This record gives sequence, structure tokens and C-alpha cells, in this order.
Amino acid sequence: MEGESQQLPAPDAALSTRVGLACANSRKRILFIEHQGEKLCIKRAQRNPGRRVTAWFTRLLLQPLCHHPVKLSAVIAPDRQEGLHHEATRLMQYNRAGVATPKLKAVSDYWFAMSVPGILFGNALREGDQAEREALLRDAVIALADFHEADHWHGGAQIKNLLYGDGQIYRIDFEERLATAFDLPLIQVWDVFGFMMSVGRLRKYFDIPTRERLIETLVREYLARGERKQLQDLLARFARRGLTLVERFRFTRYLGAKRSLERVEMVSQYILRGCD
Repeated sequence: MEGESQQLPAPDAALSTRVGLACANSRKRILFIEHQGEKLCIKRAQRNPGRRVTAWFTRLLLQPLCHHPVKLSAVIAPDRQEGLHHEATRLMQYNRAGVATPKLKAVSDYWFAMSVPGILFGNALREGDQAEREALLRDAVIALADFHEADHWHGGAQIKNLLYGDGQIYRIDFEERLATAFDLPLIQVWDVFGFMMSVGRLRKYFDIPTRERLIETLVREYLARGERKQLQDLLARFARRGLTLVERFRFTRYLGAKRSLERVEMVSQYILRGCD
């Protein structure tokens, strides 16, 4: 689906004026406005300074599992206007495929507008008790499995890129450009890892043993949906790759990197358990 040429919907004069006023009063990349009785999210074109680091880490983990060399330039997400149109195109493609995503309303050279079908998934977690939070996470991983079963990929499947509304989970943030570099099963494994990494960050709601149990259980839930033997083997190989990198960089002195490595180690270990 990535790379297909699509005609993006242009904004009308009234929406352009409304967004222009909102942008004139804020430097935020993400804005929310009311337009013709509907709440819209406005995402602006901006430079993404962290995209090279993200691409480097992605390639570091995925390249050894790939059957061909991958240049860093093939993994770096586009930014500014190119990135905006890339993301809007993917969003519109998922709209047309019936995937649970916000509806793309309009695209200019500097922003695009989409509907707001729910609240941030993290806010839904905050509002529930522990049993409700665990149930929401199970719903999210089942939604990811079904999304993958339809031969789709997200690229940023972390909790922060999910919305929740009326019992439905919606996907947002399609900035990544991975399909030109990696095969679909490998990108889907990356999605699973990203989701489990975000579960590993939920220390506000779950202690370490609970997070470990959740990661293992959620991996089993994911693998139980459909025929997943090939993906299961690939996911286990990926987790072992993660543990190898932890050993390689274990003695880093940078505190932020140490914390990330600890999370990669925990997530990789319990992904492996979930794959057994």
C-alpha cells in the first residue's frame, strides 16, 4: 500500500481560514479546533530532528534479520512537507481500507486535518482500575494482531499512538517509512516490539512483576490470533537480537541509554517467554 499515488483532499476556504488563525496563535505541532460542529485535530508540517536516531536504532535491530543490506537513508522517515503528505497518504489509504483510524478531512502544504474519534489510549488507561487497564491492553494487542492479519503495518504501534472511543481502538501517527526497506513480517515484528516496549513503560500503573507478566501474556494473546508460526519464530529471533544488543552496550555511561537498555532487556526476555 505504501508508495501508491493518491489524490489528497484539499481544504475549503473556511477551514483554511480557521486553521490559519489557530496556527497564528500557537507554535504547537498538534492543535485541536472546532469546525462546523466537529472537533478536528490539526497536524502541522515540522522538522523532525530525532528521525535519524530513530532510524539508526530501527536498522540496528532489524538489519541482521533481513536478507539484504539496508541503507540508513531508506529507513529515515521523511519530514516537513514530504513527511506530512506521506503520513496523510497512509492515513487516507487506511481510511479506504476500513481500518479504525481518524478520518482524513483535508491536506494543505503545511498541515492536515483529521477527525477525533476518541481519547488518547493512555488517558483511557488512567481512568480505569487495574483490571480495566489489563483488559484494555488485551483489546489493544488483539486489535494489533487483527490489523496485521489484514497485511497492514503501523510503524509506530506504541500506546501513545492509539486512541480509544466507544469501545474501539484507533491508530494514529503513520510517519514511518519502512516498507521500502523491510519485508512485511519484519515490520510487523517491529510493531509488536514497539507496543511491548510501551507496556514496559507503564510503571505508573503496574509494578515490574506485573509488567513482565503482562508482556508475556500479551505476546501469547497476539500469537493466538490466526496462523502466526512464521511470525512467532521471527519475533523470537528479534527478541534474542535485542538481548545481544543489551550485552553489547551494557557498559554505557549515559543514564538515559542505561534505562532504555534495561527496558529492552526486560521486554525481550518476556517476549521470548511468550513465544515458547
